[in-house]
Amino acid sequence: MSTAVASGYQELAHSKDVAPPSYDGTHPRATSLLPATTNNLELQFKWASYKTVDIAVSEPPGKVRYYAEMSEVQGSPDVVLRERSKGGQVIGTAHFSQKHDVEMTLGADGSDIGNTGPSATLVNHDPITFAHYTLTIPQGTSQRVFDLVRTSSKEDGVKGSTERWNYFNYKITDRATGKSVGAWLEHGSLSFKVGKLKVQVGAGGADGKPGLIEEEVWWIVMAMASVAEKARRRAPYAGVPAAIAKFL
Repeated sequence: MSTAVASGYQELAHSKDVAPPSYDGTHPRATSLLPATTNNLELQFKWASYKTVDIAVSEPPGKVRYYAEMSEVQGSPDVVLRERSKGGQVIGTAHFSQKHDVEMTLGADGSDIGNTGPSATLVNHDPITFAHYTLTIPQGTSQRVFDLVRTSSKEDGVKGSTERWNYFNYKITDRATGKSVGAWLEHGSLSFKVGKLKVQVGAGGADGKPGLIEEEVWWIVMAMASVAEKARRRAPYAGVPAAIAKFL
């Protein structure tokens, strides 16, 4: 695993759930150090338990790396992304209640006061078919744009006719280069699994594919947790914990 992504486990000096005082293009919790080659990072999204709609995001062989806490309380973030557990430090928040797009803030504590971290938007270009999203994130003094386009291609990791046509699988492409940086593969079977995120991290390998730094992984994890939660709320049993609803 890359040094950049592994650094997410470091404890921080500032208080838990408090946004950093300023943002100058590099989040203080992410390192700019990149490995010399691209590495593949695989993250499994699962319902945290049958009693909740929160999502635990784990690396093989099951170590929880991020925890996405969900809330439908008006005025609260719809998603709070934390490190490792529900009590972990806040990485960022997402708001989308009653809206097609997702507004995200990195380092925010969920309140409207003192959140000076960077913001990003996940735009839904087709609210009917959910076939195309655009994620625009800050990158220093500029921006980086990713296109999330629904895919049924085996090359993107989609397997089986059911998964190909029934599930919301997305290829993630860097718009500036036109090259893939990963894919989201939805898991639709009767289990606690929500989906799988595969991304390339690092400075770039012999194939020339662009990798992601740790901060960009945070944005994408938060975006996919939001997409999964929005899909759950659209489901017939949206008022029921997701893991149970799959069996109804």
